[in-house]
Amino acid sequence: YDEPFADTSAFPTNMVASFTKETATVALTGDGGDEIFGGYKWYDFFSKSINYNFSNFNKIRPLIHSLSRKSSTYINKFLKRLDLIFMNDLEKYAFYMGNMRDDYKYVYRKEFEINDDYDDLWYFRKFYKPELPIFTRLQYLDFHTYLHDDILTKVDRATMAVSLEARVPLLSRSIIEFSFSLPQEVRLYQGSLKGLAKFSYLDTLPKEIINRDKKGFSIPTKVWGKNLYNDHIYPQETILKQFL
Repeated sequence: YDEPFADTSAFPTNMVASFTKETATVALTGDGGDEIFGGYKWYDFFSKSINYNFSNFNKIRPLIHSLSRKSSTYINKFLKRLDLIFMNDLEKYAFYMGNMRDDYKYVYRKEFEINDDYDDLWYFRKFYKPELPIFTRLQYLDFHTYLHDDILTKVDRATMAVSLEARVPLLSRSIIEFSFSLPQEVRLYQGSLKGLAKFSYLDTLPKEIINRDKKGFSIPTKVWGKNLYNDHIYPQETILKQFL
């Protein structure tokens, strides 16, 4: 990957690419479908969580962070949940997508001498449009960040490593512009994630495919645990040990 890349689904993606390469040199992927047609489960989760927005209490968060660094395990867990409640919308979504809480960032800032006024969400902030309906807002944000910085990067490296060319028909410009031109209610037909896409193929695909639960493509890191790692210790690990 030529750089740190933390999406562990790169491993199974590479294995599938290797398997595909045995009989093909070009493959079509469904990448972009979730961003274009609204398919991620966290859209539902996030839209419900912002109904309880307490970000006006933002001034007490530094106190929460200070206390959490000095508290026992049980109190610390309570304070972490409290901090999540007080996050503003963008912070909360970034956290769901893997961003650290401020008390973690405090340690990194101190360790690596990062200025306190550094805005680590500046890139997300560029593409976060509060004026858009909530699902469209998240689709737009993911389309400009998560899709190409993670998904497309992952698949490109994992497939080209075995000389397999992966193409993304759903990211045709005409499909992108058509989908984003539709009202959110049409894209999420009958309130269902990827509702329009599912409705469009009711007469083409088996119901078992249309209605099956969405599944990710990750590896069981928590189950496999230490077997995934070697004995080398990196600065990030040293810092995070304070919280484990």
